[in-house]
Amino acid sequence: MAESRSILVVCYGNLCRSPMAEGLLRHHLPAEFAVRSAGTHAFGGEPPTSTAQEVMKRDAGIEIHDQRSSELTVASIEWADHIFTMSTQQAQLVAALDPRASVRTRLFGAFAPATSFSGFSADPRGSEAGLLEVPDPTGGAYGDYLECMRRLEEAADRCAAWLIAGADPAAAPPTVVQA
Repeated sequence: MAESRSILVVCYGNLCRSPMAEGLLRHHLPAEFAVRSAGTHAFGGEPPTSTAQEVMKRDAGIEIHDQRSSELTVASIEWADHIFTMSTQQAQLVAALDPRASVRTRLFGAFAPATSFSGFSADPRGSEAGLLEVPDPTGGAYGDYLECMRRLEEAADRCAAWLIAGADPAAAPPTVVQA
């Protein structure tokens, strides 16, 4: 079993993607792994969106209604052995807060790359999400959340297997921001 057991999942507002990924990773990982999520622009204390909660409960069988958003901080970055972001911009913000975190920050979507572009951005007012980024379903229909959750589920399954196997950096997607 790996020595690195604290996982931080980061998105923009910590209301959709990272809470869903947190729930999925908790489901896929043994209890000795600690999983948290945060948002680069989160206010803190808010539950996941109702649609994120519904898609997770209905389609994944996982309850996330008790989760609350939290702001990405230097302390949360320092706590984490591994940091997974939904966008390159979020990875850059992690590195801006703590440059030492660059070597342990990866795009979560890189564990399950998209096969086509979604037309959605990974950050508000950002450009179209790249194939390794996870598009933000905020404001979209139930089907958009479902598509996002399915992608996150595939990434969580592969990421969990990597973490359980020892988290060999050579066996994972590369880090996003070079130190």
